[in-house]
Amino acid sequence: MQLRQSLSSLRRWGAGLGVGLLAFALILTGCDSDSGMDDPPEPEPATTITDVVTSTDDLSTLADVLSDDQAEALDDTSTTFTVFAPSNTAFEPYDFSGREGLVAPVVNYHVVQGAAVTSDQLSDGDTFTTLQGDQIEVTLEDGNVFVEGAQVTTPDVEADNGVAHVIDDVLLTNRTAGERLQVTSATESLFQAVDNAGLASAFNSPDNVWTTFAPENEAFENADLSGFSDSEIQEILQYHTLDGVTDSGALLQLLADNGGEVSVPTNQGEDVTVTEQGDGSVVFNGGQATLNLDRVDQRASNGIIHQIDGLLIPPSLAEPTVAGIVANNDDFSTLNTALDATGLDATLDDRAATFTAFAPADASFAPYNVDFLIDNPMLLEEVLGFHVVQGAAAFADDLSDGDTFTTVQGDDVEITIDGGNIFVEGAQVTTADVEAANGVVHVVDDVLLTNRDAVERATVTSDFSILADLVDTANLADALSGPGPDGEDGITVFAPTNQAFLEALDANDNGEIDDSEIPSNAADILKYHVLDDVFFAADVPTTETALPTLEGSDATVVRSGSDVAINPNSENASVIAPDVEASNGVIHGIDTVLQIP
Repeated sequence: MQLRQSLSSLRRWGAGLGVGLLAFALILTGCDSDSGMDDPPEPEPATTITDVVTSTDDLSTLADVLSDDQAEALDDTSTTFTVFAPSNTAFEPYDFSGREGLVAPVVNYHVVQGAAVTSDQLSDGDTFTTLQGDQIEVTLEDGNVFVEGAQVTTPDVEADNGVAHVIDDVLLTNRTAGERLQVTSATESLFQAVDNAGLASAFNSPDNVWTTFAPENEAFENADLSGFSDSEIQEILQYHTLDGVTDSGALLQLLADNGGEVSVPTNQGEDVTVTEQGDGSVVFNGGQATLNLDRVDQRASNGIIHQIDGLLIPPSLAEPTVAGIVANNDDFSTLNTALDATGLDATLDDRAATFTAFAPADASFAPYNVDFLIDNPMLLEEVLGFHVVQGAAAFADDLSDGDTFTTVQGDDVEITIDGGNIFVEGAQVTTADVEAANGVVHVVDDVLLTNRDAVERATVTSDFSILADLVDTANLADALSGPGPDGEDGITVFAPTNQAFLEALDANDNGEIDDSEIPSNAADILKYHVLDDVFFAADVPTTETALPTLEGSDATVVRSGSDVAINPNSENASVIAPDVEASNGVIHGIDTVLQIP
């Protein structure tokens, strides 16, 4: 740019110098009355192509991208040029920043050296070899002049070393599709996706002559591709390309010949459906995207590009995977976090596999200590694996009462059907048959923990956290993790809630229990809450019955309807959370700490 200014300044200085010398000569002539001769007038300074570009407001962008070498070359009056000069508006759709290596050859593709060809000398089909080395072709249509598809808007801007024709687009027809996508502002996100997917070389290869339906940046901003694997994203991008060149005219003719709708094969392998609407708009796959009719027919050296306003998803990928359903549903945010923490999201994203997933919604996780589960990934992975059956997509109509399925974790889950409602391990299916590309999801109202032992269940249940801590402190974890002293049926745990412990052990002002408040016989008190047999709430007798505890003393239980009480004549504890099933028995949450009689 500095050189361009210097050249212009030099010409102005030279002109001024000439005027001064001429005046001096006239003075000398006046002193010599015998000469009788007049000096010829000083010629006007030459106006070059560089001058035209740098002094024309509507060519200021072109002036900015000219290198000093190019400005100097176009300022050479010893040769002749024809320049097709993009206007400022022509540059607006493009962004060449950071791509300096591409700018110089692009500019040279607009310059023909050795001839000054005015518009009246141009004929339809004329070709010219450019400074860049490739040829450009002229087309005449209805009195208008086009060069490589760009229209000449202002012809014959003459200079002393040639002629410039202002055009309405930057000539990029000799650049590859990948290069065009890269420098076109509206498709920068597409090129970034292509590059990230390892497909840039494919879009730049001369062997791949493609028609590309190019989603604009906003399409990527509005799309969530997080549920797709890397290979699936490659497929999605390939789904936007057709083999061969189909310009907009050919596409519209194809639609006209087929009643306004046609399905064409893509390079991904599946067809894309193109429809012409009554208003003349052209949509894809029933509305996934609309053709931008103002930005079609962007020719490249290896194909053609048409911009569209949406992202096209192949039919095989349009349906989300099990992982995708979880990831894209706000009501599964906790489950999604858990799957991500264990890597099971990648397993459930496998479209080659088939799954039945029993998915707890966020509300189902509310009673549990999710942070503890996240911090214990091995336990979390087992818990999640107990919700997944691999190898079958079992829809609601396929389920029968008593069906069992082996889970990814290894244990079986059992189906119960009661009054038309479906239950799995006691958790009710609230939303059935959420179909996925690789299976089916059934939403359940509880986290499936029936294969965890009583200590694990207490540990992960927020309202039993004090009980779990006391069991650990009293070294009773092993005793309460097994089937009980008789080694047969299992155990029943009457589990005081946190509030029950806080009231019984005089919590401090911070709502915590000081170690000094824990009685020395805490282990015996805890064992007094455990029966060496399994009693579900419905199994409790309706008359007061004394049952032996692990501590050795009896506890009295009684049921009235669905209400169960323990030691009704003393503490009168009530069961407030019945039938929390565990692998070694059952837990009943109670509202009072029992005292040994």
